[in-house]
Amino acid sequence: MYRKKNQKRLLKIKTANHITQKSEHDVLQELKTKNDHDKSITHVREILKDNPWAEQLREYFYQKLLSLSLTSELLEASSSYLKKKPRDKLSLSYYAAAMRAEGNARMAIPTLEKLYKLQPNDPITINSLGSILKDVGHFKRADELFDKALVLAPEYGKPLWNRSDITQDPTTDLQRVDFQTSKNSYKLNQNYHAHFAGYRIEESRGNYNIAFRHLQDGNLSKRKTLQYNILEDEAIERSLTNILNSNFINTHANVGNNSAAPIFIVGFPRSGTTLVEQIISSHSEVRGLGEIPFFVNSTVQVKNKYRLRGGLSDWLPRLRDYAWKEIGDVYLKQIEKIGGDYKRFTDKALLNYRAIGIISLCLPNAKVIQVDRNAMDVCFGCYRQLFNENWKFTYDFNELAAAYASYQSIMSHWEKLFPSFLMRISYEDLIINFDKSVSNIISFCGLEHEAACQNPHQNQRVITTLSATQVRQPVFKSGINRWKMYEEYLTPLKEALNRKGINYEKP
Repeated sequence: MYRKKNQKRLLKIKTANHITQKSEHDVLQELKTKNDHDKSITHVREILKDNPWAEQLREYFYQKLLSLSLTSELLEASSSYLKKKPRDKLSLSYYAAAMRAEGNARMAIPTLEKLYKLQPNDPITINSLGSILKDVGHFKRADELFDKALVLAPEYGKPLWNRSDITQDPTTDLQRVDFQTSKNSYKLNQNYHAHFAGYRIEESRGNYNIAFRHLQDGNLSKRKTLQYNILEDEAIERSLTNILNSNFINTHANVGNNSAAPIFIVGFPRSGTTLVEQIISSHSEVRGLGEIPFFVNSTVQVKNKYRLRGGLSDWLPRLRDYAWKEIGDVYLKQIEKIGGDYKRFTDKALLNYRAIGIISLCLPNAKVIQVDRNAMDVCFGCYRQLFNENWKFTYDFNELAAAYASYQSIMSHWEKLFPSFLMRISYEDLIINFDKSVSNIISFCGLEHEAACQNPHQNQRVITTLSATQVRQPVFKSGINRWKMYEEYLTPLKEALNRKGINYEKP
């Protein structure tokens, strides 16, 4: 984020037998070659104790914690440094990012406002502030900030993408799209934000042919920036179903934390989970926490506490009964830090779909709701969005189909194991039979009916997902079979799904 020239001072590094000195650049290069995230974090944490001035190394540390969703440690590390240097721009930026990742967007705004005052003409800071204001529904000021960022840095793609669904000046923004996607502007592999923005704006004008060309170019450009192998994700999900079978679940049953407070909402990206969370969190007893990383954090924390190493098949079977309960305990303690006088809460971290078996052991009285959606709608919905690092498969039709098939396989496994713990709902049925579906959802959660749940668009909670603008509108049916607007271009996606045995016509 805020890089300085290489420090001339040498880092003092303590090892088991002696103290060595290396340049910050050399240490960074060594860290970037390591595949063991735990060891890398431990190593850099120790170095920073004796070398707090090493800004590039601290940025690496912050970024590593954020990418691994270790937000509690990131908050602690950045706030600790801010006590010494309250105006440190790097720590302010990452502190706000961690707050936002934990679902505390409103609490992060003062930090970003402070950072904005320190550097009012920094496009990255301006875009970050605009993005978080968009999360909380302050679209007018967000749009103004995105525009300012683009005036200051015409080649900067993120504010153009962030602004594209709230823009008040699409003509100017299309000119910016042309500039950013031209061969003379920026690196070709980095212009995907502009292409995705161009897609949004051209679609809003009914220019579907031009819109889809932007979408193809944007996905191709984005995919080139990623190192990803779909086989690794498929292997993880197969491993989970192999380990967490009925015998394993029965052996460790009834050992977890007995709290009934959590309501987990899971699904494939773009399946309608944000709408479901909006419905449930409209209830007076429920707080919607969004895509929080706490369950993953809690599992990693307990795993590390007992020094369990290796892949899932190595450490998961070695967890003792008290450790399963401890994961639930740690998770709920992290939730408590967020605050709020609510009896129940929703957790919409989508990757929790992989962990349903683990959740059943750690929090056996929790509720899990999974949202299904037509395969073409959900896969094309992914293809037309820019995601964070969790969803690297969304930029290629073949990888999308493989990921969707793997997802359906693991969800079928959980459904067989947990017929009462897990509720599967259809997005299409929710939209068409809205009142009845809402009633069934609220009943499954063990809540009394409240009229507010029928009007989720009036819920003013913070929404940090890509559906932030959509769910602030009344429920609409136009999202059903939306893929057919582009059907003539989507034969490769149909074929990819067919090869994986997926019926793409099934609602």
